[in-house]
Amino acid sequence: EEGWPPSHSRNLAFYGTTVVKGNATAVVFFIGDSTFLGKIASSIQSARSKSTLEIQIEHFVHLIAVVAIIVGVASLIATSVSGHDLGEIISTSVGALFAQVPEGLIPTVTISLMIASQKMSDRNVLVRKLDAVETLGCVSVVCSDKTGTLTKGDMTLREMVYFAKPGSMSTDTDFAKTNPKDDVGLGSKMLRAAVRNNATVVQGPGNYTGSPTEVALMKAGVEAWGEAGAKEVMGTDTLYEIPFDSANKYMFVAEPAPDGGQIFSLKGAPERVLKFCKYVYVGTGAKASVQPMTPEMLDAISAGAKGLMKTARRVLGIAEKRANFPADYDWDKATGDHAKANFLPDMVFIGLFGIQDPPKAGVKEAVEDCHDAGVNVIMITGDHPDTGTAIAKEISIIAEGDDKLPFTIITDKELADKVPSGDTFVDDGSEEALRLEAFWTQVVVHARVFARVTPIHKQLIVQALQKWGGKRPDGKVYGDIVAMTGDGVNDAPALKQANVGVAMGIRGTEVAKDAADIILLDDEFSSIVLGIEQGRLSSENLQKSIAYTLCSKVPQCIPNFMELVGVPLALNITQVLAIDIGTDIWTAIAYAWQPKESALMARLPRHPLVEKIVNSGVLIYAYGYMGMMQMACCWLAFFFLAPGMIANVGKGSYTPEEALINTTASTLYYYTLVVGQIAAAMATTTNAESLLKYMAPNMKLNICIVFEIAFAAAVIYVPSFQGVFKTTGLTTTQMLAPWGTFIIILICEEVRKSAVRSKQAPVAAPDGLKAGLLAS
Repeated sequence: EEGWPPSHSRNLAFYGTTVVKGNATAVVFFIGDSTFLGKIASSIQSARSKSTLEIQIEHFVHLIAVVAIIVGVASLIATSVSGHDLGEIISTSVGALFAQVPEGLIPTVTISLMIASQKMSDRNVLVRKLDAVETLGCVSVVCSDKTGTLTKGDMTLREMVYFAKPGSMSTDTDFAKTNPKDDVGLGSKMLRAAVRNNATVVQGPGNYTGSPTEVALMKAGVEAWGEAGAKEVMGTDTLYEIPFDSANKYMFVAEPAPDGGQIFSLKGAPERVLKFCKYVYVGTGAKASVQPMTPEMLDAISAGAKGLMKTARRVLGIAEKRANFPADYDWDKATGDHAKANFLPDMVFIGLFGIQDPPKAGVKEAVEDCHDAGVNVIMITGDHPDTGTAIAKEISIIAEGDDKLPFTIITDKELADKVPSGDTFVDDGSEEALRLEAFWTQVVVHARVFARVTPIHKQLIVQALQKWGGKRPDGKVYGDIVAMTGDGVNDAPALKQANVGVAMGIRGTEVAKDAADIILLDDEFSSIVLGIEQGRLSSENLQKSIAYTLCSKVPQCIPNFMELVGVPLALNITQVLAIDIGTDIWTAIAYAWQPKESALMARLPRHPLVEKIVNSGVLIYAYGYMGMMQMACCWLAFFFLAPGMIANVGKGSYTPEEALINTTASTLYYYTLVVGQIAAAMATTTNAESLLKYMAPNMKLNICIVFEIAFAAAVIYVPSFQGVFKTTGLTTTQMLAPWGTFIIILICEEVRKSAVRSKQAPVAAPDGLKAGLLAS
């Protein structure tokens, strides 16, 4: 029909469809990218938006470029006024400019992400896009499939519920007493109809293929009757079949009856099966036991289904009926609409199956870890809301009693008219836009389970979370950072839409894996929590590395301006380069291996639009706090550890003895700054945790600190280095006194961190440096 979506048509086969039975003649009218599968593949190949890490690095580069240019120009003016020659003016100004750039930034970022990726690889997590690790650390919502991710995906038939007597339903858990040839016992009739499916094939003892639900029914038949008995039931010819899909939520099979005619069987979601049921078996499966379906019976069936669902069972209803179509009836010409009108009505309800799919070990703890870290977990399932809710309660996605709150459980019925008419949500002020906004602004805050939804809804859920989630206490909405799991071809657009797409390695299709940023090779949800931790650690170590590098910038550039008031140059350009390139760059890179602080997963997720990696807190800490302490100590060493230095201030020329005093003072300034950077390296390893508790676990950083001391000693005492860096040897007192800087800085830091810890809430602020400095 004109205007009818092709995806809803009954006579189209999509590219990539596998034909498992029968034959047909088809006309190809779309190929390649024009097919539905091709359109999905094309959509995921489009250029993706910038990752949170790219946004952060770009912000920092622009910031530091402005700072570097300002310092470079100011240094140019200062050295020009001081009367230096042209070559010295240029070299000093250029050196001052480049000294503001953290040279270890790029290798630190890369190595941090590589280390995180390696740790995740050890837990069967394949990182396809390196910067996705850092994005995962910013995630505020994880949308996860239920089956196979939160649950084992290894389903087992536990109960069969049917009307053993009028007025009440009985539960049968002893499947061994059933017989595939018994056409009277309700248990036997139910299990035989359940095993009769073409989606599951027995491949050998304990090996099955097919959907988890079908496999559960097949395993029950094999355990009750043996493999031969189950295969005998499966071997019956199929006259007509409607396979299960997410839209119908049922499966229909027509097969020949042993005594002539046909047997129709229907199994699927109870509410879908009951729509076609006019009768019900009571007591036995004999024809004489068929009774008309009454409202009381419907209530009993509904209560039985809800009872199973509340124990986290996946519930299937099953029904059958006898038919007498002619022997020469052309079943191949029967359409889906014809089957609904002529095959499915007036079915006889048999009973309910209760199938258990227990949560995976460790999932409950992983969900609770997410909650402790300020990350919401949302379950997306095709199961009944009651089943999804029961599992969600069991694994702590929903707190006890919260399932009664509005918008906590969202079903496909509620989403039916909440889908935008276009590809995405718009803000055009229309009636539709306002209606959708009113609904989704509540959903993104309160929803914890989406039930009976299809893969098509997944992208919509991600878009809504990214648009209306992430509301801050001040009322501003920045959008959630979303991680989405998926395994099917239809999940690919949602995986691409999410900030972090997570594909399943075992159940996932190649299209889904290609669209994803991360692949869970073992389909374990707990691996996502590991990724969040590693992402936070990567961004925190990057922040610490940058803060450490910036600490020395103030004491490096101030000496140029002190020349304007007659103070001899305290730190020359070669000494600056000795600090930046000779030692600091390696120490900055070593932060990539820094272990986590104990409170890392007790903080709220950092939103990249709100809390930058390099923000005002980091700049205050580096320039206005640590840098000022270092500079004060450097000037103290410069003026008071070099006898006669104060007398040289204001002189235009110097005698050889006075020049030696200047060189000694400059060496002391350089050496004190090196010691100050060692103190900064130790201090910035933690944001709030005491070093007395944290200690020095990063051996690579410890080696770099030892190297800094050795290199500084070489600069001071090796004659060839003295000529290059314009240094001179120091006395024992002059070498030991600057270590007072180390003690002063660490004491100040311990006091600051103690104040931070005493003021921290149970869930700490996301930005440790900024919050820590402001709190103290």
